[in-house]
Amino acid sequence: MDDLKKKEVTDMLSVIIMIEMNKPPLTSFKSLTAGQQKKFNLACNKYIKETLYVACDWEEKLKTDFNTACNDELYVGSFKAEAQYCPILNTDIIRLRREGEPEME
Repeated sequence: MDDLKKKEVTDMLSVIIMIEMNKPPLTSFKSLTAGQQKKFNLACNKYIKETLYVACDWEEKLKTDFNTACNDELYVGSFKAEAQYCPILNTDIIRLRREGEPEME
């Protein structure tokens, strides 16, 4: 169970499940709606129980499925990187002041 919590493993699982859900493979779990997150979790649990637990070497099965997914979806000429979710980050510098401190220009 601890192996499934590793970042590398969760990233591979995410790509596989996103493709199963007909989402762009690099979609962030956090960008999904609550309903979609529930569907993702159900699909992920099903994949783990029905595919990884029954495999003799679950790590090899996961890598094989991940590589297949990447070859089919990412490493093709029709892959559109601009369709992938990219969060907007605010990098503006904001000066925080203590309560009662006067504003500075």
